[in-house]
Amino acid sequence: MKENMLITKEYIENWLKLHWDLLVQLHIAKHNALRLKENRFPNEEIVKKHGFFSMYFEQMKLILAIQLSKFFSKSDQQKLSFRYLFNVIKNNDFSEEFKDYLKSHSIDSDNLFHNREEVIQCILNLENKINRKKKIIKKLEDARNKVYAHTDPLNQEKPFLIPISDEYAEILKLCEETYNVLRVG
Repeated sequence: MKENMLITKEYIENWLKLHWDLLVQLHIAKHNALRLKENRFPNEEIVKKHGFFSMYFEQMKLILAIQLSKFFSKSDQQKLSFRYLFNVIKNNDFSEEFKDYLKSHSIDSDNLFHNREEVIQCILNLENKINRKKKIIKKLEDARNKVYAHTDPLNQEKPFLIPISDEYAEILKLCEETYNVLRVG
């Protein structure tokens, strides 16, 4: 993590843009995978058994596991994680330009940050929300590390991330909610 940096509006906007792009990719992969699981036309199931479609479904699961895990990574090398951003914000000052930007928000608005303290309080709330999902996040990490990114020959089961699972929907919703809170602020 960078130390002694000033947090600028541009830094936050760039971070949010990268996350928006990741969320779009996740939704596209999810919807493509879900589409492959449903049959709408006669003989569609036979066509989907072709190698391309079964491989494509596996690739969507890989994309989902790898990309989604970026949001929750504990590695200091993963600068797209919520943890990384939260630590940068908590441990660094805001630029004068960013402070002025925050001050310019209407006092009457409940959903906009007005100062660093409000941002930090929001981050603490988001960290608590993320921590409440640590069991699902651990399954995601295991899927990424043992199945999709680094195959573990001793682990023959695929522990997580069938795109239609409730756990997948829950963790994607957490990403969206966290992103939206940060974006609106």
